[in-house]
Amino acid sequence: MDTETRIRRALLRTRENLEAIPPDHDKALASLKDATTKFEELLKDWKIPCARPMEEWSKALRAQAEIDMRAIDIILDSQGDTKPWATVAMLFQMVFEKVAKAAFARASEQGFKSTLGKHSSLSKFLKATSNQSKYTNLHRQPTKVLLVKLKALEALNPAEAKLGHLEYPWEEGGLVKLPTELPIVQELANPLSSWAPKARRLAWQFLDEFDSIF
Repeated sequence: MDTETRIRRALLRTRENLEAIPPDHDKALASLKDATTKFEELLKDWKIPCARPMEEWSKALRAQAEIDMRAIDIILDSQGDTKPWATVAMLFQMVFEKVAKAAFARASEQGFKSTLGKHSSLSKFLKATSNQSKYTNLHRQPTKVLLVKLKALEALNPAEAKLGHLEYPWEEGGLVKLPTELPIVQELANPLSSWAPKARRLAWQFLDEFDSIF
């Protein structure tokens, strides 16, 4: 649940408690405090410095995405069967998040600023471009199928995932679980699955052909 939704729900609870007969002022005050806390979190996101030109931001994000991709290349090209697949998954999530933000920075300053402090940039970009002819190829098979998996990775960031993160363990069902236990990470690690090399190729395609694609 995003911060805006939480604020709206807390304000709704405040109103309901005030309109109750008799009014429940204690619960209303608690709900209002909750809304205030979430609103301050939202303001904090909006205060992320962003005064430089959008193209400068776009180039910087692509440069960092390339560094992340080189880390993926080193891991995937290394010898041996044991690889840190949860780390690979996390890096893929980071790469496509940065590429999406770089694309936003080029296409829309407002759209880019709305992604600051958030991880759902890829989903947001795909939704924003779903009806734009310039980005038709992004919404065609097989790219679309691969992007669905990458959106699933995106949802596993700690800021948004309720259970199951790519970065650190969590408790579930009376156990402490590891990111390597996530089905999507196990699929990534499966030698019979082709989506790791496909994601790798797509990431480099986005970076190498950024100007023509975005």
